[in-house]
Amino acid sequence: MYSLNPEFVTAAPADRTPVATMEYAATETVDARGDSASVWTARVSGKWQVVNIATGSDETDYAARAGAGEVVFREPQLNAW
Repeated sequence: MYSLNPEFVTAAPADRTPVATMEYAATETVDARGDSASVWTARVSGKWQVVNIATGSDETDYAARAGAGEVVFREPQLNAW
């Protein structure tokens, strides 16, 4: 999952600063009752590590709706996609 890049917000218009940067990878999981959750993994000290488990599947759902090569990102201050 990507989050809005603070440098993009403050960059000059001519800069080619990416609009978003990768924050973590999300994998959808489903428990025995059929409830969905997203397992978040991120690079911590050079290794992939589980950093959170969130109920629901927003992270994977929004990414699945995007076209190939598209970037879906979260705006953290508003918690908007």
